[in-house]
Amino acid sequence: MVRAPPNRCQTGVRARRRREALCYPAAVRAAIVAVGSELLSTDRLDTNSLRITERLERRGVALVAKSVIGDDEPGLERELRRWLAQCELVVVTGAGNGIGRATAHAFAARGARLAICDVDRARVDAVAAELGPRCAHASQVDVGDRPAMAGFAAAVHAVGPVDVLVNNAGVGYQGGVLRASLDDWDHVLRVNLMGVIHGCHYFTPAMAQRGRGHVVNVSSVLGYYPAPGLAPYVVSKFGVLGLTLAMRPELEVKGVRATAICPGLIATGIVDSTRFASFDGKNQARAAKEFRDRGTAPEVVAAAIVGVIGTDTAVRPVARDAWFAYGVSRWMPRLIGDRLGRM
Repeated sequence: MVRAPPNRCQTGVRARRRREALCYPAAVRAAIVAVGSELLSTDRLDTNSLRITERLERRGVALVAKSVIGDDEPGLERELRRWLAQCELVVVTGAGNGIGRATAHAFAARGARLAICDVDRARVDAVAAELGPRCAHASQVDVGDRPAMAGFAAAVHAVGPVDVLVNNAGVGYQGGVLRASLDDWDHVLRVNLMGVIHGCHYFTPAMAQRGRGHVVNVSSVLGYYPAPGLAPYVVSKFGVLGLTLAMRPELEVKGVRATAICPGLIATGIVDSTRFASFDGKNQARAAKEFRDRGTAPEVVAAAIVGVIGTDTAVRPVARDAWFAYGVSRWMPRLIGDRLGRM
């Protein structure tokens, strides 16, 4: 019989409060409000959260994107390793590159056994080889395909019970409501939202039955910061965040936790799979360069994902632009509701 993992809930709450104190002391909150007020008074609003964050930093304000697990918190790291040592399996979707690959390696480095999938056979096989004996199962799976996800779940459950589910697979889209076709909407929602729903549907009932587990759904800074010109992607990520918050009370009484990870600009290859409504080749090149030059490393997101396991964290922004947007959504909602709504 598997012994229940140590309760990291209270430790996680303390860590989250320390992290928010670092990111949002009084001076930072005041600066967010001041910059937000300036933006509300301008004729044109720059909605790029990374550039707004840089504007804050020119005021001498730095938003700290700090992982729960760090060199200065060895106690939390030890507790996490004990928790993972009692886990049977960790499932990571979209594990072929970027955040998914980094997350699989982060869990493996802490002794976890993994079941991974990706839509690209060559990539998932390569990551499985990198993980070696830590990889218990690897499959080529399109998370938006219901029968494919059902088959993947059946194969994973045959290997062993799942204690951690990371719904990470996703695709990008650049274009607003007026440019997006219905095929574009289907493409984005099928993977980004239905893929997460499929993962939750096929894996959480067994977790609830066992009375333990943690679901991590990868949303985005655009899950609470609705930048214009990205409507299908924004809708998909708002949906993932809403799903996570809605399922938390239901799962909590069953001993299962759920967290939404909300990364900002991350240096991954998502641009390669992004559809552009007005594609001329230059859009993709510019986006790829911005992600490459200004994005946070995917290993930072992986550390955040691993760090929330066993805690009661509901929403975890990652990267400075995500922390800024999260602060705006809490302290300057008019900046989102009034100005973004009139763009």
